[in-house]
Amino acid sequence: MATRPDLRPADVSTTAFVLFTATALTITALPVLAGILRERRMIASAVGLLALAAAGTTDVVGWVLVAVDLSLYRGGSRGLVTAAWAAGIIVLALGVLRPLLARSAVLDRMPAGGYLTAVVVTATAAAALTSWVGLHAALGAFLVGLLLPRDQVRLAALHQQIEPATSGFVLPVFFVTSGLGVDLTRLGHAGALPLFLIGTVAVASLGKLAGAGLPARLLGLSWRDAGRVGVLLGTKGVTELVVLAIGRDAGLLSGALYTLLVATTLITTASTGPLLAVLDRQERSAARQARQQASNVQELGVRQLPHADTRPARRSIR
Repeated sequence: MATRPDLRPADVSTTAFVLFTATALTITALPVLAGILRERRMIASAVGLLALAAAGTTDVVGWVLVAVDLSLYRGGSRGLVTAAWAAGIIVLALGVLRPLLARSAVLDRMPAGGYLTAVVVTATAAAALTSWVGLHAALGAFLVGLLLPRDQVRLAALHQQIEPATSGFVLPVFFVTSGLGVDLTRLGHAGALPLFLIGTVAVASLGKLAGAGLPARLLGLSWRDAGRVGVLLGTKGVTELVVLAIGRDAGLLSGALYTLLVATTLITTASTGPLLAVLDRQERSAARQARQQASNVQELGVRQLPHADTRPARRSIR
């Protein structure tokens, strides 16, 4: 893939190209994953908790790698400056500001409207800062989300306030702009691109099954539950589309590769539900077989018991 000129832009190094493509294939959409777990009533299960923890960690590492990759792509002194800015911002945000906000009561004393205003202003300023230093604006907004204390009541209220604007206006505009960069005719008229699509879907799916399923098995989950963890982490959704848009806008992805990875995102996300349904059917079938075997063993044991003599005992006559 890295050797094809229609997939890798000429001015992108092999290292930057491979790193960004690999990062894009490992992203998990945490909001979509949480929605699937709530819908299937798995959010409090061992599988659900492990999948959420792994997805959160993967997303944080993924965004850091995106920042590193953007620095590598620029190269030279500008790339070093961008990398230094990225490292400084991440250390300041996660190492200094997040612990301070966790111990401070300033946010707790804010009314709901003031809390929303503070979050929006801070996210806008952080997005402007990361954009100015050569990173993407989405990275700054993402870091602000990491900074907020995990007060579930506050976060739920903030989500309810932001949800109407994002789902009613921001997301539709984003999907339109993302769709404008997709040309599905490339997949049918570009020789090996359909084969590359099959390959990227296979790599994205098997990578999650092996990278998440095997550690889950080592942690003590059954093979079926470990497979569920791997399938759940294959959920990509909007988060993946944002990362791909960053790569496209930065010039890391060609139009053909952007189309290829968007199609991969749609396929892997859409297959999460059916794959979980298959695992559920297998579990129910195995449970029925186990019950049937137990019933057969019990019935066989009853048949092999010696029959009791129900005739009245004879009295001995002396």
